[in-house]
Amino acid sequence: MHKHWKQSAAVAYTLRHQRHIARLTAARRLSEWTRLPFAVLVLLSSSPAFAVKSIKLDIPKDQPIVVEVPPNQWAVKETSWGGAVPISVLRAEGDFIKSRRWENGSLPLLADFHIEKAQDCGSGVMSGRIVGCPPNWKQIELRSTKAWLKIQFPPEVSDIEAALKELAFIGSVAQFEATNYLHDKVFLPNQDKLFASLPQLGQEDRYVFFKRGVINGFDMSSASFKGLGYVQVGIPASTTFNTVRVSQDQRVSQVIREVILPEAKALLPYADGKPVGGLAFRLSIPAYNFVTGGEAKFDDLLVYLTTDELKKFSANDITSQKLIDNSVVLLNNDRVEAKL
Repeated sequence: MHKHWKQSAAVAYTLRHQRHIARLTAARRLSEWTRLPFAVLVLLSSSPAFAVKSIKLDIPKDQPIVVEVPPNQWAVKETSWGGAVPISVLRAEGDFIKSRRWENGSLPLLADFHIEKAQDCGSGVMSGRIVGCPPNWKQIELRSTKAWLKIQFPPEVSDIEAALKELAFIGSVAQFEATNYLHDKVFLPNQDKLFASLPQLGQEDRYVFFKRGVINGFDMSSASFKGLGYVQVGIPASTTFNTVRVSQDQRVSQVIREVILPEAKALLPYADGKPVGGLAFRLSIPAYNFVTGGEAKFDDLLVYLTTDELKKFSANDITSQKLIDNSVVLLNNDRVEAKL
């Protein structure tokens, strides 16, 4: 009996001690609460309806999505510090969605994206808001291994899932390429403009070049230079070079040698025997000083290769240096000599 009484007393003491500690803790918290700045109290008492919140969509997060809006319609904002992935933003206002003006002949972003986040951007700083997103707008963040995209919708776009489906194909790249979208919506309405410098090139041959661009992620068009019509190949920017280690001449030579010449060889069979004077390659070469920092420098490179010279090069009748010597290389609109 005595033993049980001692145990009960110990339990009672422990409970009284815990209640005392709890009262002290509560009093301390109340004291701290009364010292909180007024702005913080306002923030904590704000209605959650005006704060950032997630939006439920019926599209699973692991569902592949192909964005139809090409890169030239996006505003590049930053690069992720972890994976060095570019981050771009699109303001998808109602007029932009209805006009579909992005179907201008430029290629869509051919990558399998998935929905990372879908959020209400919030209404103000006091109640929380996504940085870079206007008050009361909504934002869908899409991610792939190639890019992160943020599509922002204004308040008047009430159904953002339906709006997303106007801008994107719900499915994989393979499924997207099996549709008629690229042929009917992107190529046909724009093929006369894209291939204006090659009027004798038939529609079927034009689409072959266009499809080759789709496969490689290149923009295909045409250009006239010194009396010849060229199929012009727009290649995405090369990798960023370190200006401390690689000079401008070395950057140009490396891009011609490792990017342009292999692509020229691959495309030559489609130009051979066709009314095509040659292949023109255009791309931007970014360079950055990784020691002192600062802004990146971009050199615009444009190389005109005639079909006749390309055939000699492909047949090993001339060297790559001889091909370039017999071609035209423009760097920032000035003709240069490239030493390979």
